[in-house]
Amino acid sequence: MQRINPESCKYSGMVCPFCMLFAQKRTWALCIGIVLTLCVSAGMAAPVVCDTDEGQDRVLIIHSYGPDMDWVGSVTEGIQRVFPADDPCTIFYSEYMDGKIVSDDVHYANLAGVYRHKYASVPPDLILVSDDDAYSFIQAYGDDLFPGVPVVFFGVSGYDSAHLEEGPQMTGIVEKTRVGPTLDLIVTLQPEVREIYVVNDAGTTTGKIFADELDAWVTEQGNMTVVRAPGETRMTALCRDLQHLTPGDAVLLMDFNRDCDGRTYSDREIADIVSEWSPAPVYGVSDTFIGHGVVGGVVSPTVDQAEYAARMGAEVLNGTPVGDIPVSGPPEAQAVVDYGEMQGHSLPFSLLPEGSHVVNMPEEGIVLPQWLVATLLVVAGSLLVLVVVLVGSNRRIRAARHELDASNRKLKTLFSITRHDINNQVMVASGYLEILSDDFTQEDLQGYITHIRKSLNNIEHQIAFAREYEKAGVSDPVWQNPGEVAAHAGFHQHGISVDVAEGDVEVYADPMLEKVFANLFENAVRHGEHVTRVQVTSLSRGDEQVIVVKDDGVGVPDEKKGLIFERGYGANTGYGLFLASDILAVTGLSISETGTYGSGARFEITVPKGRWRTSR
Repeated sequence: MQRINPESCKYSGMVCPFCMLFAQKRTWALCIGIVLTLCVSAGMAAPVVCDTDEGQDRVLIIHSYGPDMDWVGSVTEGIQRVFPADDPCTIFYSEYMDGKIVSDDVHYANLAGVYRHKYASVPPDLILVSDDDAYSFIQAYGDDLFPGVPVVFFGVSGYDSAHLEEGPQMTGIVEKTRVGPTLDLIVTLQPEVREIYVVNDAGTTTGKIFADELDAWVTEQGNMTVVRAPGETRMTALCRDLQHLTPGDAVLLMDFNRDCDGRTYSDREIADIVSEWSPAPVYGVSDTFIGHGVVGGVVSPTVDQAEYAARMGAEVLNGTPVGDIPVSGPPEAQAVVDYGEMQGHSLPFSLLPEGSHVVNMPEEGIVLPQWLVATLLVVAGSLLVLVVVLVGSNRRIRAARHELDASNRKLKTLFSITRHDINNQVMVASGYLEILSDDFTQEDLQGYITHIRKSLNNIEHQIAFAREYEKAGVSDPVWQNPGEVAAHAGFHQHGISVDVAEGDVEVYADPMLEKVFANLFENAVRHGEHVTRVQVTSLSRGDEQVIVVKDDGVGVPDEKKGLIFERGYGANTGYGLFLASDILAVTGLSISETGTYGSGARFEITVPKGRWRTSR
C-alpha cells in the first residue's frame, strides 16, 4: 500500500515567517488571512490517497492513561493531524492502561492477557506508544504479544538507548522532563521566594521520574527550601496545606492525578483545584495545566510530540525500516506563561527569559488623540461625584458577588470530585460483576447479574446527563441560525435522512442549541420504530417563529404528549427531551409535541418575539 500525504505548505505545523513579520500589524490582517488560506487550501487540495485493493493498515495506540485525561485528548489531536479520523487507509485501535489508577506488574500481566486474546486475529501493522507506563509495558510484553511489529513511542522520559538493542523494531521521541527549567523559571520570576511547595505523586511512573529530577535540582541549589506534598494524600489535606501558604511562596504542580481515596483528576481539574486553594503562584511542568490558574512553566506541546511520532509511523507504513528512523528529542520547549495569572500575582514580565511565550494576552489597545483624552478626562471628572455616591453600595455588591463566585467554584469542585468518585466506583463494581458473570453460570444468578449491570448503566447515564445539564445556561446566549445548527447536528446522525430547509431566521438561544436538535434526532431513531426521514422547517405564527422537527415514524400517543418532557420519563434514560426543554427555556423558548399518533412525531419549538430576527 502506498500512502501519499504531502505537505504542500512547508510551514504547516509551525509558525510561518510571514505571520511572524505581520502578526502585530493590524493593517496587514488581510495579508495574514490570505497566506493562511493559501496554506490550508494547498494542504486540503492534496488529501491522503489509499490503494484499498491492498487492504488497510491496522494501527494500535496504547495510551498510558484513561480516556478522560487531558494528555490523551492532546495525543489524539496530534495523531489526527497526520491520520485524519476518516482516513480510509487506516483502522485504529485504542487501548487505555489507566496508569493513574494502577500500574503494577499484576495489572500489566492482566492487560497482556487481554491484548493477546483481542489482537490474535487482527495483529497490528504499527504500534504507537504514549508515555512511560505504555512504554514500560511494551518493553516487557511487546515481543511476546506483537512479534516483529514496529513500535513508535513518544512522551517517554524513562528511555535508555540500550533498549534499542533489546527491541530493534522501535523508534520514537524522547521527552525531556522540564522540572529543572520550570524551577529556574520560578526563581527568576520570584527571586525572593521563601518556599516551593511541590505537588507530585512519586508512586506513579512519571511522578518518580519527576521526583528524581527535583532531587537533582535541589542538590545543585543547596539553599532552597522545597516542601513535598505526600504522594498518598487526601484532597482535603492537600487543600488545607495549600491554604496555609503565603503569596511569597510558590507551588510546583508536577504529576498528581489520584489521591489516597482513589479519586482521579484530569490535569485541568487538579490545576483548577490547586490554584483555587493556593494564595501563592502555581507553576506546572505540562502544557495541559496552562490556562487553568497556573502561571506557567517550561513545556513542550503534547500535541506536537504526538504529531511528530505519527509522522514517524507514517514513514514506517510507507515502507521505511523502523531502524532507519533515529530516536529523536521532543519539539523545542519554551517558557509559557498566562498573562492574567502573571498580572494577578504581580509578577514582572521584564524578568521573563528571552523567547518566552505569553498566552491569553488582552487585545492591543487603541491610541487615542490627545484632545479626545482631555475631553474624556473632563467627562470623567464630572462623573466622579456620582461614583463616590455609588461606591459604598457597589463595594457591598462586589463582596457578595465574590463570595457567591467562590461558593460556586467550590461547589463545582465538589461536584467534579463526587462525579469522579462515583465513576470510579462504578468501574470497580463493573469489573467485579464481569468476574462474577464468568465464574457463575446458573440461570438465576445470571438474571440478578443482568439487573445489576442495568443499574450500573443507569448510573453512568445519569452522571453523563448531570455533566451535560451542568453546561446549560453557563455560557451567554448567542444569535444562531437554527437551520445551520440542525444541519450540523444531522450530519453526525446515522441511520436516518435529515432534511433541513434553508432560511435566514436567527434565534437567540443557549450555545447548546445543537444538543437540542441532536436529542430530537436520537429520540426519533430510538422511539420512532421505523423512522427513515426527519424534516426541519420553520414558519411564522403571528409575532412568533416556530421551528418544526417532524419524522415519519410511529409518533407519540396523545396521553403521553404531556409526559415526555418530564425528567426520567421514557424507555431509555428519560433525560434527552427533558434536557432539550431546559436548554430552550434558558432564553424563553419552549417545545411541544403536536403530531398525530400513527403519522409520525412533530415537535414545535416556539420562539417568542424579540428572540428571533432575520439575518438579511
